[in-house]
Amino acid sequence: MASNRLESLYQCVACDNELSRQSKCLPCLHSVCQPCFLNTLNEAETHCTCPKCHAQFVDWKYFEVSPILEKELMQQEFASLSEFQCNWCSADGISSVAKFWCKQCRKFLCDHCMRNHKRLLDTHISKDLDEMRRSEVIALMMKMQNDCPLHQKELKMYCMQCGNCFCNECFTMHANNPMTPCINVTPLSVCKEIAKRSKQFSNLKCKMGSFKDDVKASTEKVLQFLSKFKSDCAIKRSQIWLQYESVVDKAKQDALQLNEKIDDEMQEMFAKCDRMTRQNDEILQEISTWLLNFDHLLSKDRQDVELLRGIRMLEKQCPVFRHVLQPTEMNYEMLLEFPDYWCKTIDSLQYEDVGFLTVEKVGNRKITKENRFDLPETRENRYISSIYVNEKEHIFVCDQNNKSLIEFKKNGEIRTEFQFFYVTKDNSFQPSDICSISTESILVVCGCYGNKNLLFLKEKNNFPFFRLTHFYETKTNFVSLCEQNETIFVLDTNFQINSFSKNCTKLEIFQLEGLNDLNRLNSFYYRIYKFLSRIRVDPLCENIWFSNLFYPELICFDLNFLKINSMKKKRKFYDFQLNKLGQIFFCDLNENEICWFPNQKLVQFEEKQDDFLQIFVYEEKYFVCIKKNGRSGIEIFKNFY
Repeated sequence: MASNRLESLYQCVACDNELSRQSKCLPCLHSVCQPCFLNTLNEAETHCTCPKCHAQFVDWKYFEVSPILEKELMQQEFASLSEFQCNWCSADGISSVAKFWCKQCRKFLCDHCMRNHKRLLDTHISKDLDEMRRSEVIALMMKMQNDCPLHQKELKMYCMQCGNCFCNECFTMHANNPMTPCINVTPLSVCKEIAKRSKQFSNLKCKMGSFKDDVKASTEKVLQFLSKFKSDCAIKRSQIWLQYESVVDKAKQDALQLNEKIDDEMQEMFAKCDRMTRQNDEILQEISTWLLNFDHLLSKDRQDVELLRGIRMLEKQCPVFRHVLQPTEMNYEMLLEFPDYWCKTIDSLQYEDVGFLTVEKVGNRKITKENRFDLPETRENRYISSIYVNEKEHIFVCDQNNKSLIEFKKNGEIRTEFQFFYVTKDNSFQPSDICSISTESILVVCGCYGNKNLLFLKEKNNFPFFRLTHFYETKTNFVSLCEQNETIFVLDTNFQINSFSKNCTKLEIFQLEGLNDLNRLNSFYYRIYKFLSRIRVDPLCENIWFSNLFYPELICFDLNFLKINSMKKKRKFYDFQLNKLGQIFFCDLNENEICWFPNQKLVQFEEKQDDFLQIFVYEEKYFVCIKKNGRSGIEIFKNFY
C-alpha cells in the first residue's frame, strides 16, 4: 500500500498519466501534467482550479514542478535519453551528439567542438563517453543541473529573503545589486541552512506523526461509535417493536372490553324496549275497551236516561282515562365512549410521525453553550482586549479601560483582579494582548501606551498573586503577541515583528511586507486601524498568521516572516484563534456568530453584541468575551458531534 501511495506522487491527479519536468505543482501539493494544467485555467486565465480538491489559485504563472519530485523526474528523463547533446552546439541552437566530457569546463562536447576545445584548452582533461558507464554520465548531468549555470560552480550560498541559492560570485553580485528587491542580505551557508531546515522539518514531521496518530485515534473512536450505534439501533428497534406489540395487545384488550360493554348496553336496551312494548300493548287493550263502551253508549236504541247516566259515569273516569291514554316518550340515544388511551394510540399510529430515535451525522461539528461568567461591574465600563486559558482551564482576561488582569478559576470563581500599577509603578500601562510560555508557567502581556510595553508575570500564592520577572521598555506601541518554541513574537503599530527570548532578550526585528492596503489609508483611519491587528501561531505547522479588522486577507508567514500564503476573508473579524489541528476560528460581530474559517457558522449568540469579540480555543472548548448593554462576561461553548 505504501508503494502504491508513493507511485501516486508521480501521477497526474487529473488523468493518472506519469508526470514530467513540465508538470506543475499547485499550492495544495497536487501535481498535474502540462496538458491538464492548461485545462485548469478559466477562460480569462485569471486563476486556475485544482482538479482534485477544487481549490482556486491566482498566481498560476509562477507554478513550477514539485521540488520533492524534480530530482527523480530529471533522473528519469536523462535515463530515457538514447543519446546526449553537445552543450556548446545546443547553446547555438544546433543538435549534435556528445562524445566527450570535459572535467574543467563541466561540458558535454561533440567531435567538432572537442577538436576546437583541444586547440584552445589543451591542458583540460576530457573523457570519452563510450568508455564511461551510463550511470556515471547521468550522474554528471544531474550534477550539472545543480551547479551555477553562469560560473559552473557549486551553489554554496543562500539568500533568506528571496529563497534562492547562489555560488560565491553570484551571491556577491546579488548582494551588491541595487536593483534586487532583497535589502541587507546576510550570507548564509546552504549546508547550514539545510541542517537548520532539516531540524525544523524533523519537528514538523514529528508533529505530523502525532497529528496522524490523533486522526487514527479519532477514526477509531468513530468506528467504535458506529459499532455501538449499530448495536444501540438494534436494541432500540427491538424495543420499539415490543412497544408497538404492547400497544396493539392493550388495544385488543380494550377493544374486547368495549365490545363486552356494548353487548351489556344492547341487552339492557332490548329489555327496556320489551317492557315498553308490553306496556303499549296494555294501553291499546284499554283504548279498545273504552272505544267499545263509547260505541255501545251512542247506539240509537239507547234511552235518554241511560245515555245521561253513561255520560256522567265516563266524566267521573275521565282523569283515569287521560292518564291511561298519556303516551310514553322514548328519547334514547346510544353513546359509544372510547377510552382516551385507545384513541390517542390509534391517532399516533395512523397520522403522527412518532420520533423514537434522532440520529445526527457523525463528524458534523456543532457547539453548544456550556457556561457563562459575568465580570464584576466597575466605575468605568470594561473593555476586554484579550483572553487566554491555561492547562488548568483558568481564564485570564485583560481589561484595557481598568488596566487590570482578571483570573477566573475553572468553576467561574474570580481568583484575583490584578492591577498592573502594582508592578509598573504608574497607571499608564494598557494591556492589549496576552499569551503564555507554558514550559515556564509565565504569562506575557504586551500593551499600548506607557513605557514598559512587555511584561513577564509569574503567578504566586499571596497578594497581589503575580510578580514581575522581566520587562522591556520601549516607546513603541505593542498591539499583539504569540509564543512559539519559547520565543515571543510581538507586533507593533508599525507592522514590525519584534522577537524576544523567554528571558526578555530582544532577538530580531522583521518588517511585514505586502500590507499596501493598510498603508494607503488616510492618517486619521490609519491611527485607529493600526491598533486592530492580531498575530496568532499555528501549533501544527509553526507558522504565524496575521489579520487586521479592515484588511481583506488573512496572511500566513513562516518563522522568518516571509509571506507563504494568504486567504481572502469572506467575513469581517478582529480576533481569531487556531486549534491544535491548525483550524481557524473567529467571531463575526456583524452576523453575531462564532465561525470556522472561511465561512462556516458554528453557533449564533442569543443577543446582539456591542463590541469586538475576543476568542480563545482550548481543546474542544471555545472561550468568548461578550459585551451587552455595558456588561461584560465570558461564555464557554463546547463541541459535540
